[in-house]
Amino acid sequence: MTTTWPLLLSILAFAIAGPASAQTGDSPPNETALPISDFFAQTPMTLARDADQQGQDAGARYISNSNGAGNIAGSWNLSAKLTPGQSYLITGNVRLARNDDHSVSATGRVLVRFGSGAELTTLYGQKSTNLFDKTITEKTPFSGHVTFDDKLPLFGILGIGIAEGLRLEIDDITVTPSVPPWGLIPTKMQKILLINDVPVGGNSLRKGTIAIPPGAKQAHVKLTYGPAEIRSTAFVRANISNNGAKGFNPGHDITPPDQAFFWRDGDDRDVWVTFEIANPSSNVGDRFRASVKGAGLAGWFGFDFEVVAGAVNTLPAKLPYHRPP
Repeated sequence: MTTTWPLLLSILAFAIAGPASAQTGDSPPNETALPISDFFAQTPMTLARDADQQGQDAGARYISNSNGAGNIAGSWNLSAKLTPGQSYLITGNVRLARNDDHSVSATGRVLVRFGSGAELTTLYGQKSTNLFDKTITEKTPFSGHVTFDDKLPLFGILGIGIAEGLRLEIDDITVTPSVPPWGLIPTKMQKILLINDVPVGGNSLRKGTIAIPPGAKQAHVKLTYGPAEIRSTAFVRANISNNGAKGFNPGHDITPPDQAFFWRDGDDRDVWVTFEIANPSSNVGDRFRASVKGAGLAGWFGFDFEVVAGAVNTLPAKLPYHRPP
């Protein structure tokens, strides 16, 4: 009788836990023993360029150059963590701080990149792609979508011309499988804009209206560059149309901005455009039509503003980053 106990225990364990394949069948193929949030916190970075020191402090990973000013880079190899061809949303924070007093922020240019080499550069035959490129003065969040490429497996931070006595920090990194809005657009429609998050093809009018409150003196609209990466300069100018108007005399009541709006490599994909309303309307349902057109995109893109009771139409507290024209 005692010889059957191991067999009975095995059967009982199988009935409770199920077969081994059932335990792992729902796990993503790139899952490893160390969750990716812990991976960044517990795994040292590969240092490059002038960086020769790294460490961890208050949850943040940091790199620095003990020998003076220079360019510093630090990265992790994510080839065992992410799946090639999968799209991910990556977020986190970056900050420059003084080595002798970590509570004091500093100013400098910081990039968050994927690259083929630890230098995170496009020189020397290496390749890279940007998630973030800004001159920062304080702890600054970053976010961006990337389709993981195992030829660009190194993810990390790059500081350009960092002054002596400073360190570059990165923390709160999250990596989430996520298809960006422009990733839902068929490849034959790459030259598109998202207008207030609605995809619009070239020479087309946006479906639905953009609500503005009664009496509004301005009308704001968000334009999002459609392709997954800004690989060449594009720009648009805003116009108004006499078609589709109700309760407004567009040529008299509405003034479009007298400037061009650019997208360049390293810019944010969002840009906000504001129309001035000289003669506001408080009549619900009144509307006017506007459009944008320029170069680097396909044709014109139209959209309608409509007066809606209780509508909120404001600019974000922090505008997207764009280099000066």
